[in-house]
Amino acid sequence: MSECSSLWKADTDDSCDCAETWPMKATRHPIRIFLLAIVIVLTGATACTSGDDNRPNIVLISIDTLRTDRLGAYGYGRDLTPNLDRLAEEGVVFERAVTSAGTTWPAHASMLTGLYPRYHGVRRNGLELDGDIPLVTELLLESGYSTGSFVSYKGMHFRGKLDRGFDVASDSEFPPDGDDPIRNGIDTTGMALNWLEQRSDAVEPAFMWLHLFEPHSPYDLTEHSRTWMKETGYDGFLADGASGEELRGQRDRILASPEHIAAMNALYDGEIELADELVGQVLDKLQSTGRLDNTIVIVVSDHGQGLGENGNMGHGPTLREDVLHVPLIIRDFRQSQAGRRVSETVSVIDLAPTIANAALGIELPGVQGRSLMSHLSNETGEDAEREVFAEIRLWHDMDNTPDWYDEKSIAVYVDGLKFKTQHGKTEVFDPRIRPSSETRLEAPEVSEALMAYLDSLRQEFLAGEVKPNEVELTDKEIETLKSLGYIQ
Repeated sequence: MSECSSLWKADTDDSCDCAETWPMKATRHPIRIFLLAIVIVLTGATACTSGDDNRPNIVLISIDTLRTDRLGAYGYGRDLTPNLDRLAEEGVVFERAVTSAGTTWPAHASMLTGLYPRYHGVRRNGLELDGDIPLVTELLLESGYSTGSFVSYKGMHFRGKLDRGFDVASDSEFPPDGDDPIRNGIDTTGMALNWLEQRSDAVEPAFMWLHLFEPHSPYDLTEHSRTWMKETGYDGFLADGASGEELRGQRDRILASPEHIAAMNALYDGEIELADELVGQVLDKLQSTGRLDNTIVIVVSDHGQGLGENGNMGHGPTLREDVLHVPLIIRDFRQSQAGRRVSETVSVIDLAPTIANAALGIELPGVQGRSLMSHLSNETGEDAEREVFAEIRLWHDMDNTPDWYDEKSIAVYVDGLKFKTQHGKTEVFDPRIRPSSETRLEAPEVSEALMAYLDSLRQEFLAGEVKPNEVELTDKEIETLKSLGYIQ
């Protein structure tokens, strides 16, 4: 645990010099100035390489709504993910990775900024990232990286402004009326493969972000789910797939029937199998273009999904472990990593500093995440333990929130436990207990001093909020958010 009694300081305080101290309110613009200074130095160094730039390519693949326990690398026995499992066998598996919030845009903004949603302002889908909040991709682009981004949830670019720092990005322009807001993974991956092919003879290193939406509803029939339906003889209302509206509207009907729950899981598993096949295509393209041996591949999910355990379905404004626990696999093809597994709790906010460290050899300033590069080396041990936070996403209509919603709900992971505070009450969980629907500890052995310390951390975390950058959504965007379950 950190020796600091405070992690966030709005003023200068020489009493605490820990690396985790984050003076976010006071340093946002200085951070940009500092990053500009880094860029000036790095671009000068890059110019001197004169075609001999051996910095690694970095590929970030985010698979939306992918539960950790559906990968063979995390114990699933149905062999849905051979490509991801192969990466895990040869790379580093983070057993306790946690998302910052159980919603797509906030989690991805955290991946690219190194900040929790409360600090970058994108606290729900449909919000825009403020231009004053730096993205790690901007630093990469300005320091000589070729950058490409191809996302399946198009609004993350044209509306959320997560396309900053990419010289090639899908969907930067507002789409025409009637355009599907979600692109299927086959088409999104096709765009990424074309970009990699076009860069096959390029000298400069590349950073690519590929976002796949397959495990998110709606669920289409796949080879896997068709086979399951045939083998089991299931002929219920989910036999032809399921839209998001059907899953929400028929929630009680699904939960009341083990057969419907099994069918929903089969549909979900089929989408994961398809996503894994697309990951394999990216790896094959990197191999065929001669770039794989100098590439770091990062695979992560933005959040998980409730699939019927203990009456839980879906994701969003929740701190359940089936939503917060996400897979994270990093394979550095420049070295042998021999299937290392990391038990320390890490966060999606660690990806931006990891990317900056891997690409440029720097520690990203002014962020709440920290680089995970030490875990990729055979020569270093695990980092000192630190607190990891997850927060509940902002409700779309704050004037009409349900009774269970608490905008100040957060979870803190420390000492191997999870402390969830909601409506002023703190409950303690052991996140290692499975199934992932989690079990509350009735009599946890937690000292009063630790509880007081955690309460102090919670208060300071809540005090650091950045005002969301509200935008006026079109009727089409509102309808999309409703169809995906983000607006009730």
